[in-house]
Amino acid sequence: MGEGGFLRGVLVFVALLVLLLVLSYAIQRWRMRIFRGTYVGVVALEGEITPEKSQEFITCLSQARDDDRVGAILVRINSPGGGVAPSQEIYTALMNVRREKRIVASIGTVGASGGYYVAAAAHEIYADPGSITGSIGVLFAYPQLQELLKKLGVGKVIVKSGKYKDLASPFRSPTPQERAILQGVVNDIYHQFVEDVARARGMKREKLEALADGRIFTGKQAQALGLVDGLKTQEEVIRYISSDILKVRGRPRVVVFRRKEGWRSLFQKTRGMFNSLLFGRYLWEVR
Repeated sequence: MGEGGFLRGVLVFVALLVLLLVLSYAIQRWRMRIFRGTYVGVVALEGEITPEKSQEFITCLSQARDDDRVGAILVRINSPGGGVAPSQEIYTALMNVRREKRIVASIGTVGASGGYYVAAAAHEIYADPGSITGSIGVLFAYPQLQELLKKLGVGKVIVKSGKYKDLASPFRSPTPQERAILQGVVNDIYHQFVEDVARARGMKREKLEALADGRIFTGKQAQALGLVDGLKTQEEVIRYISSDILKVRGRPRVVVFRRKEGWRSLFQKTRGMFNSLLFGRYLWEVR
């Protein structure tokens, strides 16, 4: 093949690629219009709530909010809690999004402490009967190493600008004044926790405080106490959202929002769409 033939081949390839991209975009826009508001958008919170996990969740939540196909959002929770600030950031993000779209929380194995904090921001909460939830409270812990260092013959020198600069030092026991400061911080965060949950759930603060002593509950116990709205599996929640909230007939349409991972994400999307069309109970996609 001469130089001219090779160049024509490259141009044809580029033209076909552009055509495919344009066609793909057109199909996507068409599907957006046809299926507007008929999909259940799934955003998952798994494991300990860290700043990184919070940012990842909020990014996926924003994608679900901005996707015109998504009429309601399912927040699937399997988390024992974690950092206070990351939990509050997710809670705030959900409270903002719930002004635009219906949000339903589904608690799996565990949705306790910060996990329940997040769930409370949903319009409705469902759990499995044996789920572990509750644990409404705040814990601050740090190690005490002074006895170990003494046995090892290791000393330390602390130079500080103020009397409380080494507050919560692991090298000595706290003074009564320091313990009072730490307790004050814990109490303030606790009151924020209770206030946010009571407001989002529409519960009287006094009723919630009676339950917010750190104890855990099963999903069945939590329902009886008003901490969750019912007992449903994740699949049952998806079908409930699709049929009762979105009024979709037939199998639910579900789109899962996950952190993008390049080619792996593209493979997941393609496989998910293919499997759902041929074998799945849902019209299922991965974003």
